[in-house]
Amino acid sequence: MKVYVVISAEGLYDSDVKTVEGVYTSQELAEHAAKLYGGAEVREILADMIPKHPEGCYPYEVDLNPGGEVFWVERVNIKEFEDGRFRVINRYDSKINLIKSGLFQVFAKDEEHAIHIARERSAERIASGELPLGWADKPPAPVNQGSK
Repeated sequence: MKVYVVISAEGLYDSDVKTVEGVYTSQELAEHAAKLYGGAEVREILADMIPKHPEGCYPYEVDLNPGGEVFWVERVNIKEFEDGRFRVINRYDSKINLIKSGLFQVFAKDEEHAIHIARERSAERIASGELPLGWADKPPAPVNQGSK
C-alpha cells in the first residue's frame, strides 16, 4: 500500500530540520495539505516496507583495535550500511601517537554478537594478510563469553 507523507522545513533558515506534517492515503489529499503547510514536500512511500536483512539481525558497526579490544559498537542506519564493509581508521591518542583500528559493519543479533563477528573477521583478515602492514602482530583477543 502506498501512503503520501507531507514534510515541511522548520523555520526560514534551517532547511535541514524537517517535520512530518501528516500521512495521507491519497496523493490528492497530501498535495492539498502540502499547500496548507506553505508548499511542503509530498513523498510517496510504501507502507510496511522493511529493508532486506537477515531474520533477527540488525546492522552494527564495531571499531576494534589490532588486539581485538572494542573502541565502540553501535547499531547503525541500514541506509548507510553494507554487510562485510571494512575500513581502517587512523586516530591519535593524547600524546599524538597514531592508533589504527578497524571498523567492521556486520549484521548481528545484539552488541555482543556483533563484537564476536567483528573479531572473527579481524582474525581472518590478519591470517590472510589482507590487513595493512603494521596492523597487528598477534591474533585478536578471545571473545568474552561472560557478562556484557
